[in-house]
Amino acid sequence: MAALVMQVNSFQFQGKVYIALDEGSDYYRIYGKKDGTTKEYHHDIAFDELGDVLDSMIETGGMTKKEYQAKVKDFVCSL
Repeated sequence: MAALVMQVNSFQFQGKVYIALDEGSDYYRIYGKKDGTTKEYHHDIAFDELGDVLDSMIETGGMTKKEYQAKVKDFVCSL
């Protein structure tokens, strides 16, 4: 199965993210690899859900917009 691979370093996830199309079902699967271990995080994702699922997994983790903006502000101020 072919996959798109991204190296990420964000608030919620640090490591490699693999996005693979399950051609049999036309849905995507998302895998993450960190500390040498690969794990399936999400499956049966439609193309129109992919952006929101990736954002939640990699960056926001279910935070509200206000919580996320506060976290970004704190991070930038700490630089």
